[in-house]
Amino acid sequence: MEEPVAENVEEVFEEVAKLTPWGFLAWLGFLLPVLFTWFFVPLYLKNSRGIFGEWYREFSDEGEHEDQKMVNTVISRPAAFLYSLSTFSVGISIWWSGALSVGEASHATVAPTLHYMMGIAFGHNIYSLLYHFINADWNDRFSQFLTNRQTWQGFARLFVYASALQNQHLGYFIMYRFIFNFNNIFEAPMLMMNMVLQREEDGGIWFTVCLIGFMVALPTKILLILFFQYRLLFNIFSDAYASVTFMTKMMLLIWTVLTDGFTLFKVATT
Repeated sequence: MEEPVAENVEEVFEEVAKLTPWGFLAWLGFLLPVLFTWFFVPLYLKNSRGIFGEWYREFSDEGEHEDQKMVNTVISRPAAFLYSLSTFSVGISIWWSGALSVGEASHATVAPTLHYMMGIAFGHNIYSLLYHFINADWNDRFSQFLTNRQTWQGFARLFVYASALQNQHLGYFIMYRFIFNFNNIFEAPMLMMNMVLQREEDGGIWFTVCLIGFMVALPTKILLILFFQYRLLFNIFSDAYASVTFMTKMMLLIWTVLTDGFTLFKVATT
């Protein structure tokens, strides 16, 4: 007798998810941005005759640490753009479907889609920690890396992702963290053009689109941060999240409160 065929795409994804360990997706989430940042993008820029290629060849030949930091920032932007676009697309699609609610800790109902992106995000977070370590001052690398606020945010985020992947919980809050990446869709290319181009006019219509998009996204993100923190602080210690360990809750608070607090402070002082 023939085995039943999945009736829709969702059932197919569920079957594939059972055969796809999140560790493999985490490896892809780490490997792909590493290849983009330190192989594909430098290889393209090294052989490019455009403005970006000329800039890359000029600054990559310099031996100064600050010049190398600038180069690392530029070559990492394509990977940041692709990651932000992917996570935002998954987050907004799950939010639109209404499959998750703040009153339910488990995200098993959307496990295939969310687990795919969580696994990739886990690997990408390891890549981010590696990036911050490489960008640290050559003369005091370990000390600067360990005293960097973003390092501890990254370790806390890594802990939360690992717990969420193993126990299929906290999907509601992680969904919003994915949505928060939408401002980076505009910020990543805009930062790249700001550092390379001598005049804004050289960026043409793309710079204008990124600038307008970022200006719209930033106040929207601030409102979402206030909404997110309200939902988090008033629900994370409720009975609905009793199955989540205290350590995981604290790591979630360290990650989100530090990140959002710094964002609000930076906006308020700019």
